[in-house]
Amino acid sequence: MNDNEKLLTRFYEAFRASNFREMQKCYHKDIEYNDPFFRINGKRAQAMWHMLLEKKGNPKTKAFNNVRANDENGSVSWNARYMFSITKRFIHNEVEAEFVFKDGKIISHKDSFNMYSWCKMAFGFVGIIFGWSFYFQIKLKRMANKRLDSFIKRHPQYKE
Repeated sequence: MNDNEKLLTRFYEAFRASNFREMQKCYHKDIEYNDPFFRINGKRAQAMWHMLLEKKGNPKTKAFNNVRANDENGSVSWNARYMFSITKRFIHNEVEAEFVFKDGKIISHKDSFNMYSWCKMAFGFVGIIFGWSFYFQIKLKRMANKRLDSFIKRHPQYKE
């Protein structure tokens, strides 16, 4: 296992343990994070993991595999099972992650998953009908970012 594979393993072991502080240590200060909900960087990316993992027991199950990395980039397959707080519906999210490294840390992290499948799990019938819609997905992104903004207001260490 090379150093970047060890870094990714450390990141996901911390994720599995809901240890956002250890995850944050794996990120470069100029981290860029991107997924279907967020396009964020720096302290906002660190705040996102804190926000998502601060609730004990959520996600319920976290697993990862296929850790691959070279000197410049890497990838991991991971999944999480959790209850979506708004609808109290069960989610099983399967994610493909891509990384770029700089100075022994993660400088870029992109998580990819099927947003329509996520919407169906999160919203049931409403997700089946509207989950494919660009406007529905934009509304979800705005909600997620407002939630992150509120979290940062309560945690000033993440203000930039």
